[in-house]
Amino acid sequence: MTPTWDLYLREREEDKREARREELERRGEALAARIAHEVGPGRAVTYRGVW
Repeated sequence: MTPTWDLYLREREEDKREARREELERRGEALAARIAHEVGPGRAVTYRGVW
């Protein structure tokens, strides 16, 4: 393969991973918001758990 083609493929894969990471981040934020609503105002919800 040519260097240009390799770069294109590498960037395409990076774009896919970035899009997947952003989607997981959005889903995580939505889940944290739902859990925060369920546990009430006296608790804090983070990615590490409920405090």
